[in-house]
Amino acid sequence: MNESNKKTGNDLEERNFDFKRFFIRYLRYWYVFVISIVLAFFIARYYNWYTSPIYKSSC
Repeated sequence: MNESNKKTGNDLEERNFDFKRFFIRYLRYWYVFVISIVLAFFIARYYNWYTSPIYKSSC
């Protein structure tokens, strides 16, 4: 039997990826995702509020 034809444990794990289990595993930390999004929004708003615009338009 050729070495390249043998299946290793890593090959089987990659093919049998269970998305539902992966999703449920990280769903427990939903509040961390929400806090991160809200915090990123406020940081972006603060940054845009206090920086001066580079380009100004006029009519």
